[in-house]
Amino acid sequence: MSKKKKRTILVVDDSIPACIYIKRLLQKNGYQVLTSHDGVQGAKTALEELPDLILLDKEMPKMNGFQVARTLRAHKDTKGIPILMFSSENDTQQRIRGL
Repeated sequence: MSKKKKRTILVVDDSIPACIYIKRLLQKNGYQVLTSHDGVQGAKTALEELPDLILLDKEMPKMNGFQVARTLRAHKDTKGIPILMFSSENDTQQRIRGL
């Protein structure tokens, strides 16, 4: 019987405490978790590791979440990876933009 492959989730957030919390929570539920603390590194990690899901903060230094998402959607290897973007903002226009 083959061993079931763990699903990999990439968490991209400039808040290190948030990354630690989310990583621990997901690992407790059986996921392999990668983290990046800025958009540039997050895009690079996604292109190298091809995770099953990306949890992406909207506001980050160097490259924001929208820029990361556009970069990944433009690349053939990452265009199909689901991205869940999150933000502490409560702006409806920004939510629509994220979709």
